[in-house]
Amino acid sequence: MVTLLYVLILLPVIAWLAAFGYETWLVLGRSGSGNYSLGAAHNDASWEITHTFLVYAFTVFLISYADALIVLDRVLFLPACIFMISLIARGCLYLYLSYGERIKHIIFWYNLFALSYVVTIVSVFSGLVGVVVNLRLYAFTPSTDNIGIVAIGFVLTSALCAVPILTAFRQHD
Repeated sequence: MVTLLYVLILLPVIAWLAAFGYETWLVLGRSGSGNYSLGAAHNDASWEITHTFLVYAFTVFLISYADALIVLDRVLFLPACIFMISLIARGCLYLYLSYGERIKHIIFWYNLFALSYVVTIVSVFSGLVGVVVNLRLYAFTPSTDNIGIVAIGFVLTSALCAVPILTAFRQHD
């Protein structure tokens, strides 16, 4: 059961990393090209896939490691703060670049938008490394009491994200 729980936590995180990596690749690829249009594939991947999978995985993690939260709150505080700030900055920059009129210094704003992606990924990786190190150090055992509900949640989350995933990868920006 513990192995199934790890799979149900890691699969959404891997899916999030793949989708967010795809978004980052789109943004960084446009950074030097002069084409600063964000496109439909960016929007579909951004609003559905990435955040839905990450919220699901984080929720399952919190439920499964409730006893470890006393230790992990210190490990996750700074990466979580940086993650939230970078997501807020990314959202604001997305709105500005998508709906702003006569944007001055567009290269600067777009590169700042691209940098927010890099900061987000670094904060997630630093949080993951801190969690893995502390889970191994303190040998916390996850609770598998709710594995049935977690498995149903994984199926529903995957189904919810299937349409935007297919749409994003069918788009040709």
